[in-house]
Amino acid sequence: MQGHDVRVLSFDDMPRRFHGKLAQVVFPWFVADHVRRTRYDVMDLSSGDGWRLKPGNFSQSLIVFRSHGLEHVSAEQRREAALQDEIQLSWKYPLYHGGWRLQEVAQSMRKSDLCLFLNKKDHDFAIARLSAEPSRCEIVPNGLPSSFLHLPLSDEPVAGTPLRIAMVGGYLQRKGFSYALEAFRRLLARYSLLEVGFFGIGQGNAALIEKELGNAGLGRVNYVENYSHEELPKLLGRYHVLLFPSLSEGFAMAPLESMACGLALITTSVGGLPEQLRNGHQALIIPSANTVSIEQSIETLFNDRSLLQRLRKAGQVRAQKFSWESIASDQLALYAEYLEKKGVLIACCN
Repeated sequence: MQGHDVRVLSFDDMPRRFHGKLAQVVFPWFVADHVRRTRYDVMDLSSGDGWRLKPGNFSQSLIVFRSHGLEHVSAEQRREAALQDEIQLSWKYPLYHGGWRLQEVAQSMRKSDLCLFLNKKDHDFAIARLSAEPSRCEIVPNGLPSSFLHLPLSDEPVAGTPLRIAMVGGYLQRKGFSYALEAFRRLLARYSLLEVGFFGIGQGNAALIEKELGNAGLGRVNYVENYSHEELPKLLGRYHVLLFPSLSEGFAMAPLESMACGLALITTSVGGLPEQLRNGHQALIIPSANTVSIEQSIETLFNDRSLLQRLRKAGQVRAQKFSWESIASDQLALYAEYLEKKGVLIACCN
């Protein structure tokens, strides 16, 4: 990274006797032991991986807490979904992911010099509910690899030609599939020029979605259960709109990547990306868990191809601002700022 020395620790670095779920539990001890023996200027730690650290031992280092989607927010949403009988939680859930893991995350946050969140909701939750120090909290976005930048925009889908809608991501309750499929059932029956593609839904899930859709859109629905990341621009090349009806996100990559590929975005307001988009100009932003809003927004773009094309162009332009090169530069500036606040003057972030 721009001439800096970077060491990445992962489960693969742990002794082979630790694997699977045990590795996740033990990893914070492994991290604490490693940084005790090896000095770093900056320790950028995912979520709950830093709870075993003793901040007093790192007066000349910056401890960074990095959230990839705050677990406490997700836990609240999962419990609410369980109360509404939308999902069924395992009896094991409160033991770790819905219990002890949340304590690890909160402790890691309080021990850090800088806390990074992907969206305002997580940022505000951490301050209001988890006693995170506001002066140490920042919001940072995810970014795009260079292969997704400066892609050509496909031909304009004029009236009287098919409108192709894509969904990208795993077939999961929190991705809002139940609301999307209900809308698609009605829309596919109403519009013979509407086509739908599902990408990255996971092995065996095409049959489940096909069953949910029934006879709607026979021959007009495409399924790609798995794909490699570099294939995505080509897969989306024929599509015009991405529907992203997620119920819970940190900063989802699928909508940003799809915008970069020239798709107009219909997204719920969850996560970090919608916070940085102008509704009606760079995307259509709709309420979560709302089938009617999904149906209406798709119908709007089907009937207003001029709006569709404006959204495609403006969204693709906006996506160019999320290059990893730019985000890395901003990240180094944050490191330098917080090291200076801590009274540590080093050349690592210049």
